[in-house]
Amino acid sequence: MALSPVWRRAPARAWRRGGAGALLLLALLAATTSAASASMFVQLSGDDALQTVRDGIPDTARTADSDEIRLISGAAPDDELMRFRSESLKRIPGLTSPTTIAFSVAPELRWQSFLRPVVRHDGVEIRARLAAVDDPAASLVPVAASEGAGDGVWLPQPVAEQLGVQPGGTVELVVLTRDALHPAPKDAPPDPVATVAVDGVYEVGADGRRPADPPGTTAWSRRVGGIPTDTEYSTQSSYLILGDVATATALAATTEDQLMWTQESAMLPGLTLDQAQQTAAGVADLRDQVKAPSDEPAGPLRTGVVSGIETMVSTASSLREATRDRTALLAAAGAATGLLSAMAVLVLLATDRRAELRHGAAIGLGPLRTAGLWVLETLLPAALAVVGGVLLARAAMAALGPDGIVQPSAMESAWSAASVVSAIGLVLAAIVAATAVLVADRPESSDRKRSVPWVWLLAAVAATALLAAATSKASTPGAVALLTPALVALALGAVVATVALAVARRTRPSSLPRSSRSAGRWLGWRRTTGGGASAVLAVAALSLGLGMVLVTATAVAGTRTAIADRTAVRTGAVATAEVPGTWAFVEDPPKTPTAAQVAKGKRVPKPAIVPPPEGTTFVFRTLVSMDGDFGYRDVMAVDPEAFAAAASWGDGQQMQDIRAQLYALEAAADEERAAGQADMVPVIAVNDSAATPGKSRLISGQGWSAPMRVVSSATAFPGLRDLPMLVTTADILFGYFGREDPRLAPPDDAIPRAYVETWLWSAEPVDGLVSTLQQADVPVLQTTAQTVLGVDPELDAADRSTGYLIALAAFVALTSVVVLVEQARRSARRARAADAMLVRVGLGRSGLRAARRWELMWAVSAALVAAVITVVVVSPLGASLFDLDRAARPAFEFRVTWQSLAITAATAVVAFVLALWAAERGSRRSTAEEVVLRDG
Repeated sequence: MALSPVWRRAPARAWRRGGAGALLLLALLAATTSAASASMFVQLSGDDALQTVRDGIPDTARTADSDEIRLISGAAPDDELMRFRSESLKRIPGLTSPTTIAFSVAPELRWQSFLRPVVRHDGVEIRARLAAVDDPAASLVPVAASEGAGDGVWLPQPVAEQLGVQPGGTVELVVLTRDALHPAPKDAPPDPVATVAVDGVYEVGADGRRPADPPGTTAWSRRVGGIPTDTEYSTQSSYLILGDVATATALAATTEDQLMWTQESAMLPGLTLDQAQQTAAGVADLRDQVKAPSDEPAGPLRTGVVSGIETMVSTASSLREATRDRTALLAAAGAATGLLSAMAVLVLLATDRRAELRHGAAIGLGPLRTAGLWVLETLLPAALAVVGGVLLARAAMAALGPDGIVQPSAMESAWSAASVVSAIGLVLAAIVAATAVLVADRPESSDRKRSVPWVWLLAAVAATALLAAATSKASTPGAVALLTPALVALALGAVVATVALAVARRTRPSSLPRSSRSAGRWLGWRRTTGGGASAVLAVAALSLGLGMVLVTATAVAGTRTAIADRTAVRTGAVATAEVPGTWAFVEDPPKTPTAAQVAKGKRVPKPAIVPPPEGTTFVFRTLVSMDGDFGYRDVMAVDPEAFAAAASWGDGQQMQDIRAQLYALEAAADEERAAGQADMVPVIAVNDSAATPGKSRLISGQGWSAPMRVVSSATAFPGLRDLPMLVTTADILFGYFGREDPRLAPPDDAIPRAYVETWLWSAEPVDGLVSTLQQADVPVLQTTAQTVLGVDPELDAADRSTGYLIALAAFVALTSVVVLVEQARRSARRARAADAMLVRVGLGRSGLRAARRWELMWAVSAALVAAVITVVVVSPLGASLFDLDRAARPAFEFRVTWQSLAITAATAVVAFVLALWAAERGSRRSTAEEVVLRDG
């Protein structure tokens, strides 16, 4: 049976209706692109989160904080159990081939006895430790080497210079068990000595002791804190005498030394998060295997696993999951917006084809057949939207998304999501067609039908959404919060258009224009006031687009400010390093007297004045209790002026206001100093409801107490932890500490002092800070870097979602422009007969163009006014709508910027130009006579 021409020609019909198919394609493209981009974005974000975490690891990070794994044991690599565990390490996917390293640990293991490993030559003796690596020449930066090297040792350059030995010479290694203060037992044999050749001399790092890193590696920097200390000065790293595994094993046996062996691997570069999760699972399995019961004796030489891989991968996975939740919500909103725009285009098409639908119903084309024809007409745009949506999403990820390669699984999900959304578009086409033919076939009635007040219903829905968002107790915004600005913009656009039309109809002049110059404006005014529901719909759609552009631009600015502010609060400074105390910077610091000395009347000395390195500041932290209130509080003691320069303060106004409070604190401290002796410790109370400005309380620590007065209060502060915090000046606070003053060197007795952490905060990267401390021979207990500590799932998801939010706003703006263009095209097509007659009676083409400009100018202006009102309405709820962590501090700042206003105005101009072009194109198809004969 031959297919009817009506059905046969249906697929191409949309493309012959003045670009209706293209408009529908644009609307569906917005929907499919939003849906397809979600899986790609989540996968790339996860991989990028992993890389961000890895890139943020400083060169001086401990193994437990890095992307490395160390299998530690007192057994040599040739031990049977170590070989088995080494093979298990090699089988973990995503790791480099293991390397071997060992250090002398005999002095630590036999700490009760005097042990001092040394290297000597021609009567010169230097403290140094034996160490082993697989290939010394490849693991070091050679300064000089002998030919045919292979079974000797490598010396640090300073040691070789002091010993006066060159490659090719020999040195002696010995572990001394006696000296002038530690005589040997009677009849004790002499300490065994090993004579070994010098294969080479290597370059040392910034501290003048540890080996320098070979170019492109951080092999030795990562071991800062893991290298054994000098056996006399514990604040310094020991010099290392390095040999290969066989040589070091033999030398340790000869000198009766003990080596701690490690098998080390690192994650391969460029791993995806899914691959890294497999690596983390392998590390966890090896850790469980090592912890299992075995014949190994308990103690420091028992095999253990040290790695930060599991924590690092867990952090990246948390970041991806937070991003996945936000992305799914945004993608669904984008797809829904695109489908709504497609439905609006379909409704406008149905209105434009009312006569055709009525004629079709008269010849027997009922709802089902008409729906089938419209599905066929929409099939090609829908198919192209699937392909185009996936390709556009992939292009957007390449241009704007996180760096990386989209995996096949993400592409499969993208194709599926785009296909589902496009199929929904076909269903919508069928529903609109069936509904339109039923309405068109409805018998005419003499009684006027009452129309549904959809504008006011929409306003009621928007008001309900606003109320729900304002009263929601959720910690993060959900679907309702995300849709609220869109609903408000859409409703306000419809309300503004309705009210403006009602006012315009009442003020419309009834007399004809008296000059040709005013004829175009008069005609535009007449057509605007007679536009009806379709004109209101077009304004509402454009208001949705412009409102979302303005709200999104403002929200993105607020989100980035919140990220910067909260990162500053979370991390405190770009880099921080914990040190034993300020006394470590002094060559012969004043020492805290022992309890016995204090009991005998010895006075506590004044601490040495220690200026911090340039660009840094000392920050002291401890815990206190407050009288009359339960629980502990953090105390941060600082130099306000130096702290203001070294700490991080974000980008928002709230943090700048908090920074200004430091000057009030310094002024209060100056008043206390001027009195001769401070009566009160001035403090800034941070996130503490029990400490209000002007209140005086007693704070107590371990062995000390002090009266304090609250100068001001703040909700956030750099370095804020989980507890409420009191910020004060160090010199006044420590005046109450007496013997507990942390600026004094620790006493010789074992009685513990008040626990106080001493940190150095810097605005420079952590590597430079650690290098500065190493050059000053100050031991580093631990470090933090803003690039690592600032990584937080909520902050990261908010940061990554800004780009997606911008893309969503762009899609909404695009689809709203599509609706306006379709309305302008439709209006021009319907007015062609009238335009032809107006040209004949002398209005001219210029008058018609002026009328179209005035008509569109009214629509764009009304939509722009509605967009501005939208921002005013949603501003009080900015945090509720866009803050991914409402409990975080400081609070979210939602403020309109001139950039957001400029972007919105530019979008309105583009919409006006495109709609005007579509209207002009729709009216230039035929001569006046042809238009009158066909349409008149």
